[in-house]
Amino acid sequence: MAPLSRDTAGIVLPFDTFGSHLNSSNKTVDAELERKNFAAAGKILAEVWSDTVIDGHPVVATWTPSPEQACELPAVPDQKWIDEHVRQSRYLLQITKCKDSSCCSPARTNYETILKSRFLPPPVPMKVTSTGPTVDASGQFGGLFQNLWLRHATDTRVFDAHCPKMCAITHASGLSEGARRTCTKCGLYYPTLKALQVHRSSCEGIVFAEFHPEDTIDEEVELVVAEPVVAEPVVAPAAAGAVIRQNVFDRLNTIYGL
Repeated sequence: MAPLSRDTAGIVLPFDTFGSHLNSSNKTVDAELERKNFAAAGKILAEVWSDTVIDGHPVVATWTPSPEQACELPAVPDQKWIDEHVRQSRYLLQITKCKDSSCCSPARTNYETILKSRFLPPPVPMKVTSTGPTVDASGQFGGLFQNLWLRHATDTRVFDAHCPKMCAITHASGLSEGARRTCTKCGLYYPTLKALQVHRSSCEGIVFAEFHPEDTIDEEVELVVAEPVVAEPVVAPAAAGAVIRQNVFDRLNTIYGL
């Protein structure tokens, strides 16, 4: 993608070749005109990219109009499907096939002979000692085959278990951030508390309180937040001729005209 991105640097594509399809609030009011304008921009990109050569091979780009009828969106997978096929972390999302032929088609490679669990193992810091490589928090992270070798030395299923940031943060409950995001029943790890909550509803049958979209509760903090106590400002006695300003911006206004 780098050569294609380089060729489009500095190019401004017009959005209103056949007239503006937007209203004063920049919302689409004419879908047919929007498709025509989008097609005009696509043809411009096709012409630019058709002049590109990548590793000695010419690029052939053509504009293909989208189908008139809307594409059917796939069904949203339920939580049980996600638990079986998906592994999440803060820096990686893995989606693999399961072994159920009624759910997924057979794998086209023999990767399961190497990855017995079907998922990449978590990165593990290691040190090479006289008895062989061992897990050591002060060591360096190895590659895939080193991690596979060390799987017998660590029983964690948490992909972020050895992430320095996750290990350094400790919650008020005494648990690390990684432990807080791990299901206590099945051991699956989710990178956010919200994702773990949805999983626990399916795994443990726990019914959580339902929050509305307008709620703005930060998932990284506790749900119950005490009201902050704002202390009254302590004002020292003013010296002769001194002006007390409660707000520092008042002073900045007089100096810089902010």
